[in-house]
Amino acid sequence: MTRLIATLTLDDAKLMLSAAEAKAVEFGIAYNVAVVDAGGHLVAFVRQDDALIGSIDLAIKKAVTARLFDKRNGLPGNTGPTRRAALRHRPEQ
Repeated sequence: MTRLIATLTLDDAKLMLSAAEAKAVEFGIAYNVAVVDAGGHLVAFVRQDDALIGSIDLAIKKAVTARLFDKRNGLPGNTGPTRRAALRHRPEQ
């Protein structure tokens, strides 16, 4: 039996990056943010100015691990920017 899995579009991933960047600004900390699809493959990545270069690989692997264990992943003290949260931040079109 074929199983269809809804996955993220690039536009969805950009919304998630935007929400994560806004939260990082709120915390006052530069972050590396990775967004992966349902298969754990990188869809989008952003490294904010002054974010640690050494944590680029860590951010990507953390996102993949969260997906493999079907867990939310996010900034400290936060449940992370989910697709639903990112869509709430979508500019009016």
